[in-house]
Amino acid sequence: MKKKLLFLCILLFTFGSASAQSSGYQDNPKCNPLVNVFLKQYHTRGLSAASKAFAQHGITQGQTSVVLYCNDEATTMNTLESMGLRPRAITPTIVTVTLPVDQIETVANLASVRRLNGMHQHNLKLNLARSATKVDAVQAGTDLDTPYTGKGVVVGIIDQGIRFDHPAFRVTTDSTRIVAAWNLTNSVAGDPSYNSAKVLALADDGLDETHGTHVAGIAASGSAMGSDTYYGMAPEASIVAVSSSDFSDADILNGIQLVKKVAAQRHAPWVVNMSIGSLLDAHDGYDDTSLLLDSIAQDGGIFVASAGNEGGDNYHAQHTFTADGDTAFFVVNDNGASYYMLSFAGSDNTKFKITPYVYNPTTKAITSISFRLRLLYYESAGEVNEASGRYSAMVYAQPSGLLDTNTGYIVFEIVGKAGQTIHAWTDGNTGASFYNSPTDNRLATADASYTVCSPSLSRSAISVGSYVTRRSWTALDGGTYSYTNSPLVGSLSSFSSVGPTTDAALLKPEVCAPGQGIISSIKKVGDYAQDAASAYLISKQSLGGQDYYYAIMQGTSMASPAAAGIIALWLQANPDLTRQQVLDIIKETSTPFSGQSQSTWDPSYGYGKIDAYAGLKKALSLPTAIATVKNSSTPLTIKKGASQWNILFNSDESFARLSLTSLDGRQCYAKTLTNVHRGQEEIVSFSGLTRGVYILNVKTRNSNASRKVMVD
Repeated sequence: MKKKLLFLCILLFTFGSASAQSSGYQDNPKCNPLVNVFLKQYHTRGLSAASKAFAQHGITQGQTSVVLYCNDEATTMNTLESMGLRPRAITPTIVTVTLPVDQIETVANLASVRRLNGMHQHNLKLNLARSATKVDAVQAGTDLDTPYTGKGVVVGIIDQGIRFDHPAFRVTTDSTRIVAAWNLTNSVAGDPSYNSAKVLALADDGLDETHGTHVAGIAASGSAMGSDTYYGMAPEASIVAVSSSDFSDADILNGIQLVKKVAAQRHAPWVVNMSIGSLLDAHDGYDDTSLLLDSIAQDGGIFVASAGNEGGDNYHAQHTFTADGDTAFFVVNDNGASYYMLSFAGSDNTKFKITPYVYNPTTKAITSISFRLRLLYYESAGEVNEASGRYSAMVYAQPSGLLDTNTGYIVFEIVGKAGQTIHAWTDGNTGASFYNSPTDNRLATADASYTVCSPSLSRSAISVGSYVTRRSWTALDGGTYSYTNSPLVGSLSSFSSVGPTTDAALLKPEVCAPGQGIISSIKKVGDYAQDAASAYLISKQSLGGQDYYYAIMQGTSMASPAAAGIIALWLQANPDLTRQQVLDIIKETSTPFSGQSQSTWDPSYGYGKIDAYAGLKKALSLPTAIATVKNSSTPLTIKKGASQWNILFNSDESFARLSLTSLDGRQCYAKTLTNVHRGQEEIVSFSGLTRGVYILNVKTRNSNASRKVMVD
């Protein structure tokens, strides 16, 4: 996740907005406030001006993606199709659709639609990483029955800047492990591509960004055609790559739906990585995006998301009132930003009014802003969230207009009641942050706590922070470079967002993974590949006359796919793992940071550093895993080949029963042997079986052994 976050709020109606009153547009109660704010600007200023405030790629083309909450899904789908649109059903009550901007109000007013949610956006947030997390031991099969490489597991990547044809994802020159690719970068995208020829023909998503290629490489790149050094955590997993330019809720839902579809077709477990986030919500897991993830979560599907890169900045401020009528001032240093957005959250359902003033940091004087300027450059909106019962509000401000001829910062006044706590966050993407004054106790306290971002705040997601695995490196140009002021190797990255959350029961982040100094595949764009002397370029390879690159990057965006790839290894070992079981594994097996106790949650570290090897052994031992029962004499050995199991009997047996069954109980193979002699080998072939998970069982007088069989 880069240090810029786009607009996310959970607000449902506007209040105190002079500019709203002057626009002539009446808020639609079925639209969320960001849609209403956009429509006000659209009606008064036109599409171009309105789209700039939301920075959405698709809007500039007159299109946007929205989420519809429906009373009647079938009627909604039929009506939208009759309008020439292509809706997608996510659940029986949730539909996504891309539509022209001038049809937003028409769709919102359909009788079968309860609510239209749009304009929510998020933005972007190995060899040493594999060894640090003990993935190398898992991939080598050290003291395990078999190596684990993610084979048979689907890893979903929802990101941008994806190079679909990179050798890191290929098996041969003409085939790739990206089994489905979907380019949603223009809001009028076509259907996903499902075979290697079509995926490779896409080449890339056309964005001047390399983030998604790096993220996908960390999770699941391989060495078959790519680097034999800088490959990923799950190098044999199947990949579903979805590229989005805006990371709207609709794009996120559509991407997850594709991952689920592909996994279902393959009868495979799946994990989705989202190295994206937004600060603009109440930080309690009840924001729209988090609740949407919760609504589509199910066993067998695991969501992993980056915690955020706001750990080193004062993007958060808070104040607790000691008496009724007390006043707190939240001062924002705009750092030259032409606009910014803020999110405020109370501790209960008490509504509060937000009033803007001008603050002079030298004299500490607070002066009023004229009605005319507020009319043009300030808006606020708020609601009591139905799920949390807490009041929250959002503010949009243009400081250059509000300050007029004054000097200083914009300060927001809130009058509270005794015991009430108000938290506030800046959007982060504009560079605006809260201002602290050591001598003015009227100001709310600014700090970098409570900065874990949505969607990793979802109760269905695993939130991942970053720690350091590399501080210096040798680049492709032969030079040696290093991060300045970096913490020591093994320490928490200074940028890693930290908890707690505003809901004491919601413990975020949950775990940390390598995220600083990570080398992975990149797309040929910008400074990374066009500049041959780039300090960040590490390696280059050529294929078919094309140059492909690997580079070093840092961020919780890198830590999240590392954790997702490791979880894919666990899912290969135990396809039935639930999100709670994954969290239990993390809690019990993660390596504590210095000074941290085992299994103890910390608002900076979560439960510690993820341990792939210890976690995999724990996954194998869970009741849902297919356990192996052996006596001390090890009467038989079972080894997996490319298309068969080889069963070697280590002792004489009076009988042996072999069976292969599907997960639904259908027996696919059965054989009974008598008078088995030591050294005898039996072969069970997988040829002719449909793709899926099977159970191989070998029972003798002295043993009863079972193995999972993943047939591709």
